[in-house]
Amino acid sequence: MKQEAYARAVRAADRGLSLQLSGANTVTGTTVGSATALTLMPALVASLGSLLGVPLGIAAHRMVVPRMAAGLDITLPGSMTAVWHPPLLAVLALAGVVIAVVGALVPARRAARLTVAEVLRNE
Repeated sequence: MKQEAYARAVRAADRGLSLQLSGANTVTGTTVGSATALTLMPALVASLGSLLGVPLGIAAHRMVVPRMAAGLDITLPGSMTAVWHPPLLAVLALAGVVIAVVGALVPARRAARLTVAEVLRNE
């Protein structure tokens, strides 16, 4: 078990230290659970906005653009009205995920390199 190996290493390094092994920490479990919930809730809201927003945007485009063209008494070519295709939407969704990950990577790496003292001093 990792805890016992750690305890042996600590005792070997300094006999003056007293070490008491304990079970799972409920405070840590609660903190991790809360952080997980607070991370997943905005992600859920964003995905629901996307699942509703994309079809509504496509429907609005198909309804508004022809009416605008009719209001101007012009005929638009099909290439201007049929712009949303499933492969394009898949590429755009993938690009959005890549942009989000790359945008979060730099601050996350910077934060991971900070010491606890630096974090607390900046708070």
